[in-house]
Amino acid sequence: MGIIGRTLALILRAFELVMVIRAVMSWIMPGDANRFTQIVYGITEPVIAPVRRLLLRVDFCRRCPIDLSFLVVFILLELLEGFVRLL
Repeated sequence: MGIIGRTLALILRAFELVMVIRAVMSWIMPGDANRFTQIVYGITEPVIAPVRRLLLRVDFCRRCPIDLSFLVVFILLELLEGFVRLL
């Protein structure tokens, strides 16, 4: 894997880490609107929001008590990172 592939893989891994931080924060500090939370949500929400809008078109996802968009984005990131590592 070349320098571009490594850089992309590193960026994807860093974004996954921010996603994990967001998940943990939602469990231990729900509704807390401090500056760090705003930064984390500001980084992740532009990726999660479009997926959420797509999933809301599916009846099952609309009735689901949890936000599946986070899980879908995380899985897509893993797949994308695996693809990048093949380059």
